[in-house]
Amino acid sequence: MKKLFTLAALLLAANNLASAQFITKALNDNDEPTFDWSKCAKFIPISISNSVGEAMPTEDVVFDATIDDNRNFLYVWEETYVGAAQDGSLNSFGQPEDHVAMDVSSKGWSGCGFCAVGEPQDWSVLDDSWVLHFAIKSIDNAGHQIVVGENHGFTLGEAEVNGAKVLGNFERNGEWYYVDLPFSVVKQLAAVDMWGADATNYTGNYLKVLSGGVEGTQLRLDNIFWYKDNTIVVEPELPVGDVDGDKKVDVSDVNAVINIILKTKTEADYPGKADIDGDDKVDVSDVNAIINLILKA
Repeated sequence: MKKLFTLAALLLAANNLASAQFITKALNDNDEPTFDWSKCAKFIPISISNSVGEAMPTEDVVFDATIDDNRNFLYVWEETYVGAAQDGSLNSFGQPEDHVAMDVSSKGWSGCGFCAVGEPQDWSVLDDSWVLHFAIKSIDNAGHQIVVGENHGFTLGEAEVNGAKVLGNFERNGEWYYVDLPFSVVKQLAAVDMWGADATNYTGNYLKVLSGGVEGTQLRLDNIFWYKDNTIVVEPELPVGDVDGDKKVDVSDVNAVINIILKTKTEADYPGKADIDGDDKVDVSDVNAIINLILKA
């Protein structure tokens, strides 16, 4: 059954992040991955193992954001993490492959970023049907701030890191846990545009991690990628001026705005936006704006 993400559902997710079921155990009792590949339609890989890369058909990779030390880099800021040895365990997809393994150094803070330098990326391809996936594990209780793009961040842990809202926590038992976070929720986590001025031509950090300043804190990440979830149905946005939601801008939308002004109806009675001119109120100027749109059609 397909999942339909409504506005109410998104607001519920945003207001109840800590209880949302975005974090799941990666491997079952037979060390088999619990990830459902059948729901994946497209991919943007960031840091993936060979076996996961083989599971992504080339024609389904929208663009490649993996680290190649030419276009894309993993920068550790000011030596605030140090490399840690692989522990010899299976990765989050049940394979004997490496993962990102670092510990916080003695600098008193930490941060790193997956960064596009040589070739701009087009992140405008993301819509609410996309999901950010990664796996994480630890045996300590430190919180980690995960930031998508410029300023969209959330915390995995018990308490906020750098003011980033707590998404939830994972068991600190040394086992892998998947995080699968819909883009619709990512957008609720900060008030500024994550890709700056131009999502179609982005350079800079497209994923950042900060783990606090306690020396020895573990950062263990595995198989980071975006996937387009074919079970999520995204309703197309209504055109500007389509207040009543009938997919066209006409006299019925004028009547809808007038009803709101006269208070025979409320904005909640209509699926479309009634504040056409963006002045944070619904009044005669919005009626005039719709009429102008109709005359220009």
